Amino acid sequence: MVIGKVRRTKAIEEAVAYLDRVSFESLPILPTGTCIVEGVAAQIPVGVMVGALELRYASNSQTIQLTHAWTSPFAGTGSS
Repeated sequence: MVIGKVRRTKAIEEAVAYLDRVSFESLPILPTGTCIVEGVAAQIPVGVMVGALELRYASNSQTIQLTHAWTSPFAGTGSS
């Protein structure tokens, strides 16, 4: 989805005006769990690896299995 990627990139560019060009261009290729800290928190842009949260702190927002959801009308609702 190139159009979606372009829209997300444009939205980020407008929302984070202080992000330098090198940091901005690296956003699409950042590995999972990596972010760029920049601004008041850091004198220069810094790439930071963020570890996974312990299960007790993690949100319940895992990727759903669409094939299961499509074949089971009450999948994940707690209903039988």
